Amino acid sequence: MTVRAWVRLLAVGLAALILLLWGVNVLWTLSLSAQYGGSALDGVVRDGRYYLAQHGIYTEVSQSTWEQIRLHKLVFWLGAPLAFISFGYLLFTLALPAKMGLRQGGVVDERVQAVRASGPRLAAKTCAGWISGVGLVGVGLGGPFLYVEVFPGGLTVRLIFKEPIAILKEEVRKVMTELGGYVIAHDSPDINSPVILSFVKGTALAAALDELAPDQGARGAPRLR
Repeated sequence: MTVRAWVRLLAVGLAALILLLWGVNVLWTLSLSAQYGGSALDGVVRDGRYYLAQHGIYTEVSQSTWEQIRLHKLVFWLGAPLAFISFGYLLFTLALPAKMGLRQGGVVDERVQAVRASGPRLAAKTCAGWISGVGLVGVGLGGPFLYVEVFPGGLTVRLIFKEPIAILKEEVRKVMTELGGYVIAHDSPDINSPVILSFVKGTALAAALDELAPDQGARGAPRLR
């Protein structure tokens, strides 16, 4: 296993641990608030007496209980951004790649190098899109998470946090402007079909993708699988 692979494995493990600990703290915080009747952050301290608050109702508790609930609530709010980042990392490194059928490994790297060695790069662009029905835009995620490069021998597609994969020119079956983007139906073993890219038409990337179409004059409906 390479150093890069070890680093990614550790990153995945750390992200999963952060998300797990934050989730446990959320449940613990809710349990304590329900048990003692409120939140310490919304509560007050008066004359050395500690009160939890919930919907305008104040419940007196001991100092240790008040501080314990307050600590868990602070961890909840302070840890939320880190938990969100960890969730996003796991989403893009595990969940989405699995759904997209994204292959990684030595064979994939060899295919990528073969495409890049086929000639000068014709176009490159970062864009949003869909892969085999998995949306990277329009479903609450949004944003440009795909990096596409086109060469005479095919194209490479890289999802954020992942290594690029290759679609060879002979594996391209259809290139069309439908379904709200540029549709690429293909037979690559590295990623599910179709790949749908969302970007402004009339760009260098659009022209380069047209060059990969096996029958540029025929524009029928793509076969999706």
